[in-house]
Amino acid sequence: MVDTKDPRGGQQSRGHGSGRTDDALFTAEPLRSASDVDRAQANKERARQIVDSGGDVRHAVKLLSDAVEVVPDAASLTLLADLEVANPLWRQKALDRLKQAVAIDPKHTPAWLALANYWSLRGQTDKQIRCLQRILSYEPVNLDVREALRLISPAALEQALAPPAPPQKP
Repeated sequence: MVDTKDPRGGQQSRGHGSGRTDDALFTAEPLRSASDVDRAQANKERARQIVDSGGDVRHAVKLLSDAVEVVPDAASLTLLADLEVANPLWRQKALDRLKQAVAIDPKHTPAWLALANYWSLRGQTDKQIRCLQRILSYEPVNLDVREALRLISPAALEQALAPPAPPQKP
């Protein structure tokens, strides 16, 4: 029996010198059909309606969770994280979803605000400040964020609003 390295950079398989790998380990993500995408979009809308009407949050979480697996977007991920963060068992999921939201759309202010709030509630003021400063980096006239930073740390506000230092000559 011979150990072989998968040529695609994957895991090793054990074979009898044939050089074959276990293709079952390397199945590609299935392509999403138009009906899957349509269903996901409909589930997102239904979840928003449930939340807006004060309906069953668990049902909204289920709809959104399924939908963002098919078609993730910053707004839906942020809403889902807002719902999940209330449950201590789901807080890590909420954080992961917020990180995914800002990765998808780095200028999605509601996600950055939710992240700032997340870190604030955990006593991580330095991370909270970085989230608020990130907003000011692309939205410098956001008065609410400026005020929040001023209250947390006047120095952090000054740092966020300071023009970048000119490059130094060698």
